Parts: sequence; C-alpha cells; structure tokens
Amino acid sequence: MSGTYKHAVRRAAEMRAAADMLDELDVPNAMAAASRDLLERLAAEK
Repeated sequence: MSGTYKHAVRRAAEMRAAADMLDELDVPNAMAAASRDLLERLAAEK
C-alpha cells in the first residue's frame, strides 16, 4: 500500500484530468471522480 500513498498526488491529478475530459465529452465520469476523491484523501493523509 505504500506505493499508493507515494504516488497518490500524481494519480489524483491524472484522475482529475480524466474526469474533466469525460465531462467535456458528456460521458459519465463517476468512476474517475471517485478515484480522484479517494486519491486526494490518501495524499492528504501522508
């Protein structure tokens, strides 16, 4: 699990970009947004 915390900031940014792109394409982004939210929480814990 240490790798998850180590890379959480970068992965959150990637999921934020993915969620934004899906939003622009009018595609549901629930999974990308949920992943982004989780990764942002993990990054804040570190």
